[in-house]
This record gives sequence, structure tokens and C-alpha cells, in this order.
Amino acid sequence: MDASQLFRKKALDQLASPDQLDRVMRVTNPVGWMALFAVGVLLAAAGVWSVKGQIPTKVRGRGILLSKGGVKAVQAAGSGRIAAVMVKVGDRVKHGDVVARLQQPELEQQQRQLGEQLAQAARYKEIQELHDRQNTEVNRKESEQRRGELQLEIAAAQEQIKYMEGKLKAEQEALGLGLIPRDVAAQTLARLQQEKGKVESAKSSISGLAVKDQAAIAAQGQALERRAKEVDDLTARLAAIAKQLELTSKVVSFYDGRVSEVPAGEGEFVQVGGTLVSIEPHDAPLHALILIVEEGKRIRPGMVAEIAPATAKRELFGYMFGTITSVSSMPSTQSALMHILRNPDLVKQLSGGDAPFTMYAELVTDKATPSGFKWSSSGGPPTQILAGTVCTVEIVVEKQRPIELVAPYLKDRLGL
Repeated sequence: MDASQLFRKKALDQLASPDQLDRVMRVTNPVGWMALFAVGVLLAAAGVWSVKGQIPTKVRGRGILLSKGGVKAVQAAGSGRIAAVMVKVGDRVKHGDVVARLQQPELEQQQRQLGEQLAQAARYKEIQELHDRQNTEVNRKESEQRRGELQLEIAAAQEQIKYMEGKLKAEQEALGLGLIPRDVAAQTLARLQQEKGKVESAKSSISGLAVKDQAAIAAQGQALERRAKEVDDLTARLAAIAKQLELTSKVVSFYDGRVSEVPAGEGEFVQVGGTLVSIEPHDAPLHALILIVEEGKRIRPGMVAEIAPATAKRELFGYMFGTITSVSSMPSTQSALMHILRNPDLVKQLSGGDAPFTMYAELVTDKATPSGFKWSSSGGPPTQILAGTVCTVEIVVEKQRPIELVAPYLKDRLGL
């Protein structure tokens, strides 16, 4: 087959024509040049970025926002079964508020028994007082009657004494004249002494009546005092039991703040010192507790933390900024974390059962945002961020130029 059969005639004529030999061959068009220029600009920008740019290396961990005053535990002053819990998570409480009540059956029984004993002792005291008043009145009347009788005896004896003294004087004169025998005057003298003895005896009896009355009053006073002391003792014991019952049955908050957790419920038994309610102090500033297991040693104070609360979607609101203020020198034990968080489930959730390094981050504030903190987005979420919020955290531990990351790879591949 010849060439005329393989190619079109028009094409062969154009090649054979000498008029086309002086034309310049077009290698590319303007669009191609523009694309080539764009590629060159991109390569140049990539080269500058590889030298001047920085790629951050981040360490990831979990954290929780806490009040700087710490979570305060409201603990039971006594052991017992929970009768009622008066608060729930989110409630505001003040110092002195009763947050729960415990059953104290033994103390309540003692209180009832002492109350019955006190009522009985008070009745006995009233009976004693009534009996003493009645006896005192009877004794007074008897003493007055006897005193009157004795006064009459004294008056009669004194009349006899006066008569006997006159008679004795006359008889002594007659005896001196020898008109009467001596024994007559002696008999009169004896009767005079007898009457005087009656007066002294009656006076002594009157004094005895006063002593007897005073003794009776004193005895009554002592008996009444014993009754009163018994009442006072029982009253004091009942007051002590009531105070102990008040102390151990009422669980009182010593803090102003917000209830962050109620770990125990009605019907559960708690020991002395057991936590019934956890409270975050009112208006205390927040900071972040961060737990990182493996790479915690790379964290240093001053590093920037990107803190994303679980209550605000990171893809919508970004993250809060924080600055690391302290880092533990050793991994923290579960008991150490429990001392901080006072919640075993939360400790397990944040630590994963491991011994993480713990660190704190100061949150960067911004009064212009609803939450009061600075966010990577313009304003963050339209809600408050509260203590107890779990967070995911990323901390920038290093920044490198891209070329520093690529160079070791190229050297390894090229064998340099």
C-alpha cells in the first residue's frame, strides 16, 4: 500500500507546499502558561511555608472544670439510714440549710424514754409540792394551837407565882413571929418553885415548837430539792439527747453554693463522715483539672490548653483557651484523685483506671462572651459553663517547621 492510500490527499498537499515552511510552530497556549505560573506560585508558597510555617504537636487528655475553692463535701455527723434528701443536683444552698435527714432509732428511743421519765418526775415533784403545802398548813395550825395552850399555861402559872410569892412573904413574916410552923412556909415555897418550873417548861415547849416547825420545813425543802434535782437532771439529759439527735439526724451544709452531686439516696445507710451531698462554692472562679496518662511529662506550666466542654459542640463553638499553671511531678493515684473529685465513677471515667499526670489550667476570661471565657470562635455557646463539666483537652507541647518534619524522612529515603 502506497502513501497516497495511508494519508488524506489534503494533508499530503499541505506538507508538500513550500508556503508552510516559514511558520513558527506553537508549543503551548496562554491557558497553559497561566496554569504553569499558578503551579509555580504554589510551589514557592509551599517552600516558604515549609521554612517559615509551624505545625503544632498536641497532647490529648480529659479534664473537668472545678471551682477553685474545690468541691465541698457535706458529710454525715452520725451513722444511720437516710430518711430524706432535701436537695437535688443544680439546687442552690446556703450555709445552715438542711440538705438531708438520717434515721436515729436508738437516740429517738432514748429521747422517748427520757421524756417519759421527765414527765413522771415532774408529776412527782408537783405531788411533793402539794403534799408539803398541806403538811405545812396542818403543822402550822397544830403549832399555833399548842402555842396558844402553852401561853395559857404560862399565864396561869404566872398568876399562881404572883399569888404564891405574896403568900410566901406573909408566911415568912408570920413564921418570924412564931405564928405558924416552918413546914407551912416550906410547902408554899415548893409550890412557888413548881409554878415557876411550869412557866419555864412551857416556854421551852414554845421554843421547841419553832424548832420543830423549822425542821419540818427544812425536811420538806430537802425532799422538794431532790425532786427538783431529778427533774433538772432529766431535763439536761433530754436536752443533750435532743442536741445529739439534731446533730446526727440533720445533715447541714456549711457552704454557700450549688449542689453538684447527690451520691446517696433515701433508704441507703451511711457511716459517720459519709458524703451525702457535694457542693461547689457559690461564685468561685473555675479552673480546669486535666488528666493525661502517657505524655503528661511533656507538659510544662505556661503551655496553651485547648479546652472543649462536653456541653458545647467543638465543631460549632470551638474551644476555650487555658494556660497550664501546675503539673504533678508523678502520676496521681486513684485515692489522690478521689480526694479531689470525691466521686469514684468520675475518677474512673477521667483516668480510665490508670495513674495519670494531673495538671491545672487557668481559663482565659472574656467578659464579652455569655460564658465569661475566651473561645476560639467569636463568642462561644450562648450558655454558662458550670463547674463539673467534663472536657476534652488538647495541649500544644511543640511547634515545628514543616521542613523539619520532612527532612528526616527524605534523608532516610535517599540514604543521606
